[in-house]
Amino acid sequence: MLLKRAGIVVGLALAVVTFNVVMGSTIYSHGHERSEVALCVQSEEPGTATADAVALVQKAMTSVSKHSNWTLGAYKDQPIRVDAGCPNTPYLLEPGAVHPVLFGGAPPTGKPGRYQAYVVVVPDEKISELFGDSSVRIAPQEMECMGHHCWEVTAALYLTKDELNTPEKLEDGLLRVLGVVQPYDTPPVFGPTNRDKQS
Repeated sequence: MLLKRAGIVVGLALAVVTFNVVMGSTIYSHGHERSEVALCVQSEEPGTATADAVALVQKAMTSVSKHSNWTLGAYKDQPIRVDAGCPNTPYLLEPGAVHPVLFGGAPPTGKPGRYQAYVVVVPDEKISELFGDSSVRIAPQEMECMGHHCWEVTAALYLTKDELNTPEKLEDGLLRVLGVVQPYDTPPVFGPTNRDKQS
């Protein structure tokens, strides 16, 4: 049941980002124009320096930007920016915060910032705490609301040190958090990869 709900939440969470990809040459979030594909990277994992995480994300984005959906969508002509450190605390790391759909937490709201996505590296045990036994690694970071209707304008990808350092897993997560591919069109590679199983 949790996995089913997880698929629903990620689909809903990335709907706005996916909408942005197919709409045209400029990236919008409900009227907020973004002229670049911007990600911020932050490590909360003691064994991983933020600078090292940035370098890995930058390298992964080279592959991500070659995906067929990227080259056909609105991202194709946008410069890519990867910054060290995020301007706000990743939502799920705030005291008392829980995933808005997986566990019924309140959705984060606020004025959209410059970043399409936060990439956050956390200890293994924190992933279990945040997402339970789900393979989901994505959660809303910023949402806008009008009345009872809310939509995501910024998403966050939470990764372990192993996932950050496994190119297949990192690229898969970036494709999904940016809405380049639908969250579960294909099974996510989080958890053991084929390479892991063979070793």
